[in-house]
Amino acid sequence: MKKRRPTNNLVLVTGGAGFIGTNVVNNLTRHGYRVRVMDLLIPPTHNGKLPVWFNKKADFIKGDVRKRADWERALRGASYVIHLAVYADVHPEYSVFIDTNVKSVTLLYEIIEEKRLPIKKVLIASSQSVYGEGHYRCPRHGEFLAKPRGANDLNKGRWA
Repeated sequence: MKKRRPTNNLVLVTGGAGFIGTNVVNNLTRHGYRVRVMDLLIPPTHNGKLPVWFNKKADFIKGDVRKRADWERALRGASYVIHLAVYADVHPEYSVFIDTNVKSVTLLYEIIEEKRLPIKKVLIASSQSVYGEGHYRCPRHGEFLAKPRGANDLNKGRWA
């Protein structure tokens, strides 16, 4: 694989302190990109602290993707956005789930448009939700293995 030339373009990675985000940040810095991470550092993943393996070459902003002011602060000077921040829980608080996983994307685009930010590309990663719920054992009905959601179901808005 051909190594990219270093760039002055800043990449904002939300959720960049998590498992996938950490790997994305490491690859970006390895290829010469300047990186800024915005992460809320919430349990059970972080307990309010940056992980010891966090890439020191990346800038860090503790921020919430549900808050306009945090987005605006994190987006300053950015050319690219990789939005990995999600709220995932076994028993989710649905308002937090929707605000974090859906409304945050809308807020991101509103800010880019309103402020006329020079963002070249936005990459929004999917969450585990598209894969289905996985293995489940019901005391009444026995074992159940949910299948991944197909493109047809997703296109028709069938989420369960």
